[in-house]
Amino acid sequence: MISVPRLGMEHAAYRIETDSGAVWIDCPSAFNRDLEPVEAIYFTHKDFMGASNQYRDLWEAKVYLHVNDAEHPLAEQFPIDNKIYGDFTEHGIEAFYIGGHTPGFMIYIYDLVLFIGDYAFPPGSSMQFNPFGPKDKTRKRASRILDIVSERSLEVVCGFNFFTDFDSWREDFNHLLDTAR
Repeated sequence: MISVPRLGMEHAAYRIETDSGAVWIDCPSAFNRDLEPVEAIYFTHKDFMGASNQYRDLWEAKVYLHVNDAEHPLAEQFPIDNKIYGDFTEHGIEAFYIGGHTPGFMIYIYDLVLFIGDYAFPPGSSMQFNPFGPKDKTRKRASRILDIVSERSLEVVCGFNFFTDFDSWREDFNHLLDTAR
């Protein structure tokens, strides 16, 4: 989902239809009453909270954000129903605390899909870590991402403004980690 009209550099929000209800990973920047309701909004990090306060009010959707990002002045302006303290599974979605790019950065896995936000982008040989945030912590915590996905048969990676096949993304991500050491 993207905002129309675009609001500058746009980020994606992803809708997942689970057996226990619809969920978003991140939130559209603009408010649109015509979108179908969701039960919950899970955030990769504070930067993508968008219009979550308005969707929360309209649908009574539960907002999830890691406690380390919830304490940031930007996030303090938004209602947060569930402060995340670590890994969890809900609605069939696995959530993993990463940290790095932001103090509370999270990734999510549902079925065969990895939701990576803007931790590293773009896909391909020019992949780089997100330059906005502590570079050393971002590099260091990236190995946790590889640990999490290493034993999984994933097919797709959804990022902040892209989606790509998992195998090529993992190869690019491995290369990025190797060159960052």
